[in-house]
Amino acid sequence: MGVLEVIDLRTILLLLPFTALLMVLILWLGRASDRGHGLGRWTTGLTLIAGGWILMATRGYLPPALSVALADTCITLGLLLQVGGIYEFRHRKPPSPSILLPAPILLAALLLLPLEYPEYSLLASLFISAPLFVMGVQSWTLSDTLARFPMSICYVVGSVLVLARGLHIWFSPEAVLHFFARHPLHIATFLESFAMTICGSFGFLELQRRRAERNIRHLAMYDELTQLLNRRAFFELAERERLKAKRSGLTMATMMLDVDHFKSINDRHGHFTGDRVLSEIGLRMGESMRPNDLLGRAGGEEFVALLVDVSRDQAVAGAQRIRADVEQQVTLDDETSVTISIGLAFCEGWGENTVDESLRRADEALYEAKRRGRNCVVVAQSATSTRSPQCPSGEPSTGHSVN
Repeated sequence: MGVLEVIDLRTILLLLPFTALLMVLILWLGRASDRGHGLGRWTTGLTLIAGGWILMATRGYLPPALSVALADTCITLGLLLQVGGIYEFRHRKPPSPSILLPAPILLAALLLLPLEYPEYSLLASLFISAPLFVMGVQSWTLSDTLARFPMSICYVVGSVLVLARGLHIWFSPEAVLHFFARHPLHIATFLESFAMTICGSFGFLELQRRRAERNIRHLAMYDELTQLLNRRAFFELAERERLKAKRSGLTMATMMLDVDHFKSINDRHGHFTGDRVLSEIGLRMGESMRPNDLLGRAGGEEFVALLVDVSRDQAVAGAQRIRADVEQQVTLDDETSVTISIGLAFCEGWGENTVDESLRRADEALYEAKRRGRNCVVVAQSATSTRSPQCPSGEPSTGHSVN
């Protein structure tokens, strides 16, 4: 007895929905805390595909309207939902409902057109292979995990086999007398469905897991309100940059930034306005700084920054630019400008200097800026330095020195 005589396609079609529903259960329980990012569409689609396979297995027992038209439509609709699930995962928004239009079109064609077995087989193959190919391309372009490669390969191979099966029935109807004929191409097509179901579902679950891990890391490192580095993450990254600068002899600078009269803002305009102000200031600061600089929220209305590989003139100009951008672009509900004060400290050669020590000097310079009337930049300079910036009011600095 040959291998082909042992394999029964109807048995395979009954095992396929069992596998699909098992994958649905694993996906649903595995991400029970977060069923967004396309997971709902993916599992719903997989459930419909399982239903389509069950109906396919009833061919010869149920009317063609159910075992053919509805079966192929369920599979097509399920695959289109999975295409939408990958789209939602990639773009973080649901796809257009028009993506599902091919399914009712196929249903209408199968029910209304007088099609013979070769004709409706080819038509259904075209409608099923297209979303499989789209999923293969979509999976290949995902950058979240190496799981995208086996996902993509399985879906592209599945698309080719489904289309090849339909073309084989169309061009050689005498070789395939009925749906459950034991032909190698047809058996390979249905066996490939197992690979697509298992590999695709575990791949999609892996994508969800990797994104969840990144979200957790983001929450651990970034302030939720301003989306800047939180205090712990800032000091960890700043220490790494300090060690690099010490080895290479780069000059760096630290800044302490504080929102002027912030308590008054909260008292007069409410805490929601205060939160909005902090969020907008964080955004303006981020836009005004270079990509390799570090910016974080120290707590409350205070911010910290580390300027990497920067000269004194560049650091002072950058601090003044941040101060001016906030004053010009951040306003309260009554259009009053919000201002900030900045203390700046330089670290040349570093030696045994630490980030904490540099920020302490910047903090003392910040208090000096507050004393001078706020909305200005004050530099914590060495005793031998004679340069110092001015406040926006035009009051010259007295060469404030912090050692």
